[in-house]
Amino acid sequence: GMYRVRYDSELEKPPLDGNYVEEDGETYFIATARGETRGVYRVRADGEVVKPSREGIQSVINQPMPRSAWGREQIRKAKKSMGNDWPIELMSSVLDDSLTSEQRVRALEALQVHGPTLTVKELADIASAVEDPMVRAAAIFYLGTHDIKKVDKILAKHLSDGDPFVQRRAAEALVRAGLSTSSLHIPPQSVADGLVKWIGTDDRHVRYAMREALTRVPRVMWEEAVLEADIVEHPRRALEGLLALVHVQNHPTDSNRIFQRLHEIGAHIDTMNRETLLSFLRVASLAYIRDRAEDADRSTFVEIAAPKLLARFPDGDAIVNRELQVMLAHMQYADAIGPILAYLSPDKTQEEQIHTVYCLRVIEEGWTKEQRDQLVAWFDYGREIGGAASMAGYINNLWDATLEILPEDEREVAEARKAEALRKRQEDAVALMMELEEEAPRGISELAQMSFSELSEYLEYDPMAYRKPNLGLGEKVFIRSRCANCHVFGSVGKGGGPDLSTVASRFRRQDLLEAIMYPSKIVSDQYQTVELVLDDFSDVTGMVAGENDNIITVITIDGQRMEIEKNSIEERTLSDKSGMPEGLIQTMSLGELVALIQYLEHGAE
Repeated sequence: GMYRVRYDSELEKPPLDGNYVEEDGETYFIATARGETRGVYRVRADGEVVKPSREGIQSVINQPMPRSAWGREQIRKAKKSMGNDWPIELMSSVLDDSLTSEQRVRALEALQVHGPTLTVKELADIASAVEDPMVRAAAIFYLGTHDIKKVDKILAKHLSDGDPFVQRRAAEALVRAGLSTSSLHIPPQSVADGLVKWIGTDDRHVRYAMREALTRVPRVMWEEAVLEADIVEHPRRALEGLLALVHVQNHPTDSNRIFQRLHEIGAHIDTMNRETLLSFLRVASLAYIRDRAEDADRSTFVEIAAPKLLARFPDGDAIVNRELQVMLAHMQYADAIGPILAYLSPDKTQEEQIHTVYCLRVIEEGWTKEQRDQLVAWFDYGREIGGAASMAGYINNLWDATLEILPEDEREVAEARKAEALRKRQEDAVALMMELEEEAPRGISELAQMSFSELSEYLEYDPMAYRKPNLGLGEKVFIRSRCANCHVFGSVGKGGGPDLSTVASRFRRQDLLEAIMYPSKIVSDQYQTVELVLDDFSDVTGMVAGENDNIITVITIDGQRMEIEKNSIEERTLSDKSGMPEGLIQTMSLGELVALIQYLEHGAE
């Protein structure tokens, strides 16, 4: 139903510590922001509410939270009060088609949880006789709690149920009951046949459940069936079955047979639809990853599949393009370099472009000089991609991998090009800061004379603080005040500190002001500052942006990123001070503060 959440002025403190549910169903919770309690709230239904009966069978099938501790206690009380009528009325509810599916399933669950539990025969009768698929699925779910020897034939029958959810529950119940490849109990062939038949169904949840069950059946009962499935008539069955075989392979001969089958299926790549092609690429990827035959020659598969895959690239679907690039690059198919480079165009998203470079970097041979130059030139754009603290390092890793495919003379030219690009970037940044500094207020800002409460009231309540936003000015203040040194706001700034792209949707203006004026008041453990004393007697203070066994990356207050070797650190201590400097607000005028707040409220683009 619809609910209203409002502050309860009658409550001076929470009835209990933390969240809890009263017996009448009302929920109380405490709202906090930046470490301070902002009120106690009560959640209750808005308008007239017809509460379910708390007597007899109605209290069981209408219990709103039967799996909570409170709900289980209510059902326990109902069982005690109903006495000998308890199992009779619950079973009648399970079979009563005038009740809702939810009520009937709750009645069945109450029997299973609170007793008396139903026998295999009783559950099998429900699964066969009841028309409601939700009730059948529940009965089959509980059949899975019994020993596999008692339920395998029953569950095998329901693998062919007319409802996909029931089919899924039947496959899951087989696994839960103990289906395995153990020789202590060989399941009937009907189990394997049913799983193979429905492993290619349209419902992906059912396919997954069938495949998981199939991998727990001895291979001798299903291997030939999936390897012989017709890829044209039953493409999903053929590929899902082959995927099951990939999961259970345990010998090089298994891998060889899997690649032979992929070779046969690969002949049909040009006629596959989108879903079949993606499935084929997934199976082939896992086959490569789990190849048991070390140093095996897979060139026969590449010869048949690679040209056909390249003929499908580029596709109109971005997901297909991603997977095609991954596979062609792994196959080391040199003919794909040109088409993949052509796909690396400015109209693609930065995510797509990064993925393309990620794939190209592993193709070791077959490059022309022009192609290598084109890939190197992309990094002039790539280094400008904004993102979190790890983005610059990620792009640099791609660059290092790209250098590996360059001849020595081209590598030197590429490094010189990078150095020049970084010098130009620094020069532009200095010019921008000088321009912004010229626009900064002269002398002491009027904000230095205003208290936190005065500024807070102005930002929260004064109509002038809600005039039409000047987003351009807000961005300039964001950069000039050095917010962009450590914070990302959409495509502006560098990572390290908290991402501010959605900060205004989570905090009030008062909270934003407090963070600017008193940055050290509340410091998250995630962004705590460290103070390092080095072996050359110098010291470094800043936020930790990255760390491995040998190197720690620190962002200093002025936004500089420093990579420090750990073996040079003599002393490392945590600081209770924020890496964000004090006094930033004194670099702004009142209008600029409003512009900055409105810039953050507008949200990142």
